[in-house]
Amino acid sequence: MSCFYAGIGSRETPAAVRARFFMLASTLGDAGWTLRSGGAEGADQAFEQGLAAHHPREIFLPWPGFSGNRSRLFKPGPAAFALAEQFHPAWHRCSQAAKRMHARNMQQVLGEDLATPVEFVVCWTPDGAGGGGTGQAIRLAKDRGIPIFDYGLGPHMHNALRAWLTDRDNALRAVQQQQAPSPIATDDDGDVPSFSP
Repeated sequence: MSCFYAGIGSRETPAAVRARFFMLASTLGDAGWTLRSGGAEGADQAFEQGLAAHHPREIFLPWPGFSGNRSRLFKPGPAAFALAEQFHPAWHRCSQAAKRMHARNMQQVLGEDLATPVEFVVCWTPDGAGGGGTGQAIRLAKDRGIPIFDYGLGPHMHNALRAWLTDRDNALRAVQQQQAPSPIATDDDGDVPSFSP
């Protein structure tokens, strides 16, 4: 089973945060996580550049060749546009190019089919305010109850993400242990003992 996360953010993401995102993407890629991003300058490119060639990724573009990216995921469909319209406060004022960018933001969170959500969002927005195009993805993630780690809120978000990942891994291990068949105890004759009164 694939595990997805969205690595997105402002074009204005500071260099120190971009470096952290580069390393985070590498670590998550090594652990088998699939990055979803949008190919934009700043945070998006930092995440993607942190991946080795074999690391899984889904880079959703508003059109072919956006920011020099070669991803083939560049056709947000009508459902992505309809969903983007629901979450944008001034859709009627957006240019067609802006609408395509916002529609691709929906796919960053929910996948190409809009039915395979990420488990969490890592991003940077100025002052952690969730603005710009990244804000569109954040509004959708909030609506779907997806955890958001906006590094614009401060460096403590890195520790919050690490704690969340640790809790998630511990919970998965506990569930896997519960699902494992337990050996059936037998008595000395090899019969299953009866616990009836």
